[in-house]
Amino acid sequence: TVVQSQFTWSSLVSSWVAVLPSLLPLIFLLLATSTVAFLSVCTPPFQTPDEDAHLMRSYQVSNGVLFHGDGGEVDEGIVEANSHYSQLPHNTEVKTTAADKDAAAGVKWTGRRVYIHFATSSYAPTGYIPQAFGVALGRLMDLSVIDTLTLSRLLNGALAISISTLAL
Repeated sequence: TVVQSQFTWSSLVSSWVAVLPSLLPLIFLLLATSTVAFLSVCTPPFQTPDEDAHLMRSYQVSNGVLFHGDGGEVDEGIVEANSHYSQLPHNTEVKTTAADKDAAAGVKWTGRRVYIHFATSSYAPTGYIPQAFGVALGRLMDLSVIDTLTLSRLLNGALAISISTLAL
């Protein structure tokens, strides 16, 4: 006897539709991970809204400063690294030069603190835990400020992806 295949397009589609909900978390995980990795590495430093202030707040939290009203002491390496990019926002005529990128990439954590006024200093510390861990790890590993910023972005993204994947 010859067994005939019962293949039809509708059976294939219905099989796919039945399996798709269980694959959504995996699909999201793969797409989100690649997107976060790409954006964390390829977005120029300090070019997302208030990223300099968020790095300063992360630095504070990594040093145990949980609440502070209007700014606070931060490593002057953050200020120096940001100075190489501070003319870019809202100014399409200004471009970053290779010299600026190289100079910023070489800025290390100095251990010297300066007082800076920044609005995010009043934000709750809980939202800064992944970035604060990144700052602490970057300082411990003697990474540059820019590499530490990238590490903090990756850790923050990893937590967001994990929570979202679990929610799915």
